[in-house]
Amino acid sequence: MPAPSSRKAVAAAILIIVGIGLAALALLAHGSERLSYGGSQPAQYVHLTAGHTYTLAVPGGIKAMNDKGIEQASIPCAMTFVDGRPSQNLELTAESADSRATNVFARFTSAVTAQVHIECADLGAVYVDDADDAPHDLAFLYLTLCAITLTVGAGLLISLLRHTPHPRRDAVAAPVGY
Repeated sequence: MPAPSSRKAVAAAILIIVGIGLAALALLAHGSERLSYGGSQPAQYVHLTAGHTYTLAVPGGIKAMNDKGIEQASIPCAMTFVDGRPSQNLELTAESADSRATNVFARFTSAVTAQVHIECADLGAVYVDDADDAPHDLAFLYLTLCAITLTVGAGLLISLLRHTPHPRRDAVAAPVGY
């Protein structure tokens, strides 16, 4: 049976390798998520349900819009239906300028249940991060698991190094033959 310290070393190494792998997965997922804080373009179509309130977002939110000279309170947005129905303008409620929402600039309540494409003047396609069919934030999941595994792995490694016996500096070698 292996010594407890060698089992700790193997567990620490495995956890650190898994943590690095999860960090790589988080980076890959971040670049492909169709969310306003992801690295990809907005979804072409999103599913909305009548009576539900949704948020519209762009990377950087209100601050980015202000930097581009776009007035968030008066921006017209419309939804185009997949099934060919005529487009509908959205009645937006502007997000407060002191909102803690990083990317959200407006909210709206859907009047229909449908698959739609949403665009706003001067912005083009926008994100609806809370649409019915919005993807899960896998990058966050991978990053959280990465932090946990690296923390536990590093803790095991430090524990192992702390309890490794070190020869005493002032130890005198025993004479040969005793």
